[in-house]
Amino acid sequence: MSNLGSIAKKECVDLINSKIVLLGAAVLLLYVGVNLYEYHHALSSGLIKNIEFSSSVLSAMCTLTLYGSFFSVIIGFSSIANEKKNHALNTLIVKPLYRDTIINGKLLGACCFMSLVFGFALLIYVSGLLMLSGEYISTFILDFAAKIAFVYLLSLIYDLIFVTLSMTVAIIVDKQAIALIISTLIVEMFDFIVGVNVTQTISHIINSIMPVNMDAIEYFIVLLSPKGVIGLIINNSNIFSPIYGACDVIGSLSSYVIRLCLYLFLSVIVCYMVFMRRDIV
Repeated sequence: MSNLGSIAKKECVDLINSKIVLLGAAVLLLYVGVNLYEYHHALSSGLIKNIEFSSSVLSAMCTLTLYGSFFSVIIGFSSIANEKKNHALNTLIVKPLYRDTIINGKLLGACCFMSLVFGFALLIYVSGLLMLSGEYISTFILDFAAKIAFVYLLSLIYDLIFVTLSMTVAIIVDKQAIALIISTLIVEMFDFIVGVNVTQTISHIINSIMPVNMDAIEYFIVLLSPKGVIGLIINNSNIFSPIYGACDVIGSLSSYVIRLCLYLFLSVIVCYMVFMRRDIV
């Protein structure tokens, strides 16, 4: 356990000292500021009212979550690429440490770092919302807090998928620049899969071969991508509506949550297998 904690601590310190990671975190916080400004402007100019609070929060949370996938790629890439560049992985492997201890420590460190960054961003965002719409939110403050915590947890699960995938790519690909490009393309690929044009085209092709429910086919295709699953969750208009309690919302989205956890489990397994078998150079 001491070795695991030491590696996790080292991982957090390395990520904090990484310029590219800090730049990504700065952009994330910039997104928070922009979303709060847009919400304030819409309220003050009369474009929206507090009653439309739910859709405004969902839009902002969706932006932050989807940007988080690119931030996760940076974290996963930096976690492995910097170690390979400094030959630190070779040093760890030749020490009396199991490889699974190393990968567990790096995943734990990355998870802790992401939790802190996203938690800080969320704290700023929620504080801004309370200042702008505190009187409205106070009528359902407990439900609001529970729903924010729920979305925060889902965002971490979703983003950890891309951390592990980018770590896997960085382990396999020796060239750091190419590894980063491939990891970014993976994010774009998931976005492409759930695009309206792609899902409709595929459903039309399948329907031309055999009569099927095209809406069901499009829904199935969207569920094949973590981005599609998180999109269905975040864009659910009932999440932050004061009409629906937190337990009702979580219960209605449980199948999506399970699927998202399954994708994370599979990505972690792949990362483990590659790290265990791949020669680190």
